[in-house]
Amino acid sequence: MGAPNCGFEYRERVGAAVAGAAAEAYLAARHPHSSLAEWAARLARGEVDVDGKPARPGQPVGAGQALAWRRPGWVEPEAPLEFGVLYDD
Repeated sequence: MGAPNCGFEYRERVGAAVAGAAAEAYLAARHPHSSLAEWAARLARGEVDVDGKPARPGQPVGAGQALAWRRPGWVEPEAPLEFGVLYDD
């Protein structure tokens, strides 16, 4: 296994329909791959920003605010460097 990559930062704008929702509730509804508790833990670890500042669990988000969350680095699986052509049209 190799070293982890640098991770990734996701960015989005909060829509008017969800204005006033807690940041973790908004993220859990929008990105259901993680639970409400997982989003709250990410906020507590400082992995989520609202308008460039660390968000707090329970912090409401407003329409148009910039939301950014960071995915920590992960190890990419090895990829083959060579491959054979099975069919050429």
